[in-house]
Amino acid sequence: MKSILWLTTLVLALAWTAGAWGLAWAVEWAASLPAAGTAPALAQWVSDWSAPPWLAFWMELDPQELQAAREFALWALEQLQHPAAAFQAALPFLVPALWVAWALGLALLVVLSVAAQWGLRRLGRMAAAARGPRPRSEGGSVPAA
Repeated sequence: MKSILWLTTLVLALAWTAGAWGLAWAVEWAASLPAAGTAPALAQWVSDWSAPPWLAFWMELDPQELQAAREFALWALEQLQHPAAAFQAALPFLVPALWVAWALGLALLVVLSVAAQWGLRRLGRMAAAARGPRPRSEGGSVPAA
């Protein structure tokens, strides 16, 4: 049972780390958009993009939904081209704050796993005490034939 608990903890920690890494990458990318001057080209690409046939087949895309998503992406790119002063001031602190949140979340995950292991051990001892003592065989471990 302990191995299942710690394997689950490992998988959750890897997923948490991958999510934090991806979010940090996305924040750095969004922060570099205005400086690099690539936002207008990206906006042009988004406005010209059409869903490939296989995606439309598998996801049953409605053209109106696709147009709404495209308009939202264009609006978001416009906002990133002219970021607010508060956003510009917070940019240097966003990625370090994200990694601090990652560390706190990972610490909480480990604390919860240790508490769960302690609870499982205590539950096992209580179950063993409820069953009573094991009967001992006399004269050795191999019964006589």
